[in-house]
Amino acid sequence: MATDNNYVTPTLVSIVSASENASPNTKLRFYIMVTNDFSEENKVKVQKLDEKLENSVITLINMGDAFKEFEKSFWGTAMYYRLKIGSMLKDESKCIYLDSDTLVLKDLTEMFNLDIGENYVAGVLDGYRQCEEHASELEISDMSQYICSGSLVWNLNKVREDIIEEKFEQFLKKATRENKSLIFPDQDAINAVCYRKIMDMPFKYGAIVGLMYCSKYDKDPYLYKLIDRDNWEDGVKNPVVLHFVGKKPWNSHKVKFSDLWEKYYSNLEKMFM
Repeated sequence: MATDNNYVTPTLVSIVSASENASPNTKLRFYIMVTNDFSEENKVKVQKLDEKLENSVITLINMGDAFKEFEKSFWGTAMYYRLKIGSMLKDESKCIYLDSDTLVLKDLTEMFNLDIGENYVAGVLDGYRQCEEHASELEISDMSQYICSGSLVWNLNKVREDIIEEKFEQFLKKATRENKSLIFPDQDAINAVCYRKIMDMPFKYGAIVGLMYCSKYDKDPYLYKLIDRDNWEDGVKNPVVLHFVGKKPWNSHKVKFSDLWEKYYSNLEKMFM
């Protein structure tokens, strides 16, 4: 995971949800990549949660000034940190990356054990897959593999072997130099650099909440052009990871599953009492 001082609470809520829904024999190692100005107060919160969760270990990784040159006014640098996972987790051959605006509702072992072969990364399809014109900005042939970067399984050995981190940086530098119109810089970097080495995960492993409002698959033409019925229905009925793309449950009770988010937030608060 990655965060700055603004997103600490959602990050910890996500961790609580993963811990509470883990199977009895599952042990979780959380690595949180944080900005250089991560406050002492927030470090204490993380440490306290680490002490409270018996099935989890939480480690903070200070990312210093990484990606400072690509910082945007409306996005901080933390969103880029997932692009450095390979070098940050040198002793891990594989990992799950989750955005802070996620909830984990089931044990993650099955997701972690996905066989992604020689691919660099596996992710859930993103709605921008239908924006074919964006392929030219990314200098790829098509958008058929375009995934959301909020819930990923990384093949860290392959990423290190093929020096993918360096290629991410080269992509971002070129995009900046040429003033490319990127949708989400980190996500676009992953999809451009890893093109043809990306695996589609079942929707349930990164169920985008915005795609779960429709009561019936056939009633939404956007859905059936984007995702097959069985994949969508399984994600709606059996979500493992919920991803709150767009509107956030801590800002509005009208967001689907906001009650679930409030439940885990309440559980987090109790631990700090």
